[in-house]
Amino acid sequence: MRIDCLIMGFALAAFSHSPVAAQAQNDDVLNRQGVWGGGYSRGRSEKISLELHVIRDVGQLEIDFRGWEPVKFANCQYVFDASVTGDFDLLLNGSHGTPEECPVDFSVGFKRTGPDAAELTFTNASFLDNAELSAGLRPLRDADRRASVEGLDVLGVATGMAQDAVEASLEKTGYAPMPDWTQVVQARDESWSLETRSYVRQQDGDEWGDVFTVQYSPNVKGEENGNRAALISRNWKIPEDQNVSELTLVRALKDKYGPILSMGEDRAWDRNGENLTTYDDRRQRCAEGSLQQLPFSISFRESSLRSGANPYCGPTADIRIQTGINSGIATGLNVFVMDPDEIWDGFWRTWSAGEYAKLKQLFDSVSGATGAAPEL
Repeated sequence: MRIDCLIMGFALAAFSHSPVAAQAQNDDVLNRQGVWGGGYSRGRSEKISLELHVIRDVGQLEIDFRGWEPVKFANCQYVFDASVTGDFDLLLNGSHGTPEECPVDFSVGFKRTGPDAAELTFTNASFLDNAELSAGLRPLRDADRRASVEGLDVLGVATGMAQDAVEASLEKTGYAPMPDWTQVVQARDESWSLETRSYVRQQDGDEWGDVFTVQYSPNVKGEENGNRAALISRNWKIPEDQNVSELTLVRALKDKYGPILSMGEDRAWDRNGENLTTYDDRRQRCAEGSLQQLPFSISFRESSLRSGANPYCGPTADIRIQTGINSGIATGLNVFVMDPDEIWDGFWRTWSAGEYAKLKQLFDSVSGATGAAPEL
C-alpha cells in the first residue's frame, strides 16, 4: 500500500452548519482522511483484504475475497460520500473487478481507535462484522505535530517559517535572492507547485562563497496556507582571513545544536524534541509503525539530494566541516535541516490533490449512473 509519488493536497469541504457544529463535523471528517488497510485469514483457504481511501468528501473501499465465506471469490470496489456524519452508504462500481459476485446493500461505519488505527463496522453484511485497519498514509493533524527544538535554526531561519519572514531574516544578515537559481516543480495538471529558492552573499570573483537554499512547502490550488520553509541548507566557503579553527567551529555547533548523533557532526531529535545520541537510541525512539517513509528531494546549484523522512521521528541536521590540509583551519561548513512534519504535510497535500480529482470523478460517475436498463 506504499504511495510512490513525489509529494502529497488536503482541504475540507465547506459545511452550512453553525460554527460549533461545523468544527465538530470538520474534525470528524479530518479523522477519516487517509489510506487505510487490513485483512484477515481463516485457516489456509480463506482470506479477505480491505483497502480504504478517504480524501476530503469522497471515499473508496476495495475488498478482495479469496475463498472467504460466504462470498467465496470476488474483487469489489465501492465509492461513497465521506462528508456524512454517520455510516458510509456504499455504491458498487460495476466496472471494477467482478461486480456480479460482490455483496451490496450494506453500509460501513468508521471509528478512529488510535493515531494510526481505525475500526470499520459493517451493517447488513454477511461476510464481516468489523475490521481493524492501519494507516499507510494520512494527513498530519495538529495533535500529531512534533515538539519544537530550541535553537534549531540556521542564522535565525527555521523550518515552518513563512517565506516573508525567511527572506526578511536573510536580508538582515546580508543575503540577496538569486532569481536565476530558483527552481519550480509543478504537477502535470497544475494542481500544485513546489519552489526552491537560493540566496547568496560574499562574492569572490564568479564564485559565491555563502549560499543559502530553502525549499518551501507546496502551493496547492484552492488553499491559502502560504509557503513555509520545509528544507533548509547553507553551503559556506569560510574566508581565509577569518582563521576559524575546526575545534572552534565544533564547539560552536555543540553549543547551538547539542550533542552529536554517534559520530561526525550530524544531529537528530525525537518527536519530543530530545537529542538522539546513538543509532540504537534512534531506532528505539523512532520505531516505525504502519505509516510509510515520506520521500523528498531537493536540488542545489551543482547537486541534488533524494531521501526519506520518518514520520515517527523528529528533525535532523546534517552537518559537514571542511578543513585545510594539515592546518586544523575550517575552510567550509555545510548544514542541511530537514523537518519531517513539513515533508509529511506537503506530501499528503500534493498527493491527495491529484488523487482527489480522480476519486471525485469516479464517485460522480458511479453515483450518477441511475438510468433504467434499456430494452434488449
